[in-house]
Order: sequence, then C-alpha cells, then structure tokens
Amino acid sequence: MKTKVFPNDVFFEEVIARVNEGEHVYIHAKGYSMTPFILNNKDKVVLAKPDETSVAKGNILLVRLNNGRFILHRVESVSGDEIVLRGDGNVSGREHCRRENVLAEVAGIIKNNRSIKKGSPRWKRYERLWPSNSLARRILLMIYRKIFGRGDEDLNPTEPA
Repeated sequence: MKTKVFPNDVFFEEVIARVNEGEHVYIHAKGYSMTPFILNNKDKVVLAKPDETSVAKGNILLVRLNNGRFILHRVESVSGDEIVLRGDGNVSGREHCRRENVLAEVAGIIKNNRSIKKGSPRWKRYERLWPSNSLARRILLMIYRKIFGRGDEDLNPTEPA
C-alpha cells in the first residue's frame, strides 16, 4: 500500500471536519511525547468530538497551539479557560492553550490490535500509575528507554518529525 504524506494543516483540517460531524477518526501516532502510553508509529489514536466534559485533568486532547502546532497531550490542569498540557513522555515541558484551541479528545487507543477505551480499567490504571512528579517521571522514562529503546533510529533526519 502506498502512503501519502500531507502537511499537518491539510491533514488535520480533514480530521477535524470528520470529528465535528460526529465520526470517530483513527490516526497513527507520531512522535514520542506520549511515550509510554502512546507509541510512535505503533499505536493508533481514536479521536472524538470534544464536549463540555473533555477539558478535564487526565484527559488527552488534540489542540492547535497559537503558534500553529498540533499536539496531542494530557491535561495537567485547568483554570477557567486556561489549559495546561503535558505529554506523558515529557519530564518538564508543558504547553498552555485555551478551550477554543481544543480540536478533539482521545476516546481510545489501539495498541497491538487491542482497544483501550477512555475510562476503561486499563486506561484508569495507567493514569494512576504514571507519575506527575518530574523526578519520578524522569527516572521511569530513563528505565523505559533503557529497556525498550526510544526508537529515534526510525526517524529520517531529512524529514520533519
């Protein structure tokens, strides 16, 4: 099967149009910022239309930041319209956005052809076990990467990540 590559703007414009029509849209995970919960080029993410309960601590959202970047990260905190996001694989980096930047919410993950639905026992277990503390996260990520490797060798340095 031949793969087509589209610029993020074009790709996500179609994804968001379908999500807004009420469809669940499946996309392949790209990047390492949600490691180990969502793995680059291995897992699929199920996107759904966000509702009033989507912007809550622990949920994973697709947002478009003010600089135009699209990110898929977990909500760390919410204060009014202000949202702080952090990737599970990020030790200290955080993104800030507003509710109007939210494009979709993650309704599930497909790992090894098995579905993990948002709110399922497996989903909740991961949320409880993965630390928010930066030092603990750094240590666990270091151990994870030693055991499983990060997969950076899969990246082609001439192509944008």
